[in-house]
Amino acid sequence: MLNLKVRPSSLFVSMNEEEEPVEFEWHCKSGLAANIKTAKEEFCNKRGLKPVKICIIGPPAAGKSYFGK
Repeated sequence: MLNLKVRPSSLFVSMNEEEEPVEFEWHCKSGLAANIKTAKEEFCNKRGLKPVKICIIGPPAAGKSYFGK
């Protein structure tokens, strides 16, 4: 059994009338599919990831296309 004792952040808890609403920037307000490039860039920047480029060379019929896929 997994019991995660977590509490929602103040953004998701109903606020009293005295509290001011918390403002933040929505990155994917129109959906993840429409903003996948922004989500990918943020994910990579936060984790320090950089793209890797690989060159596959070899004689004809060595399997370059197979392994490239």
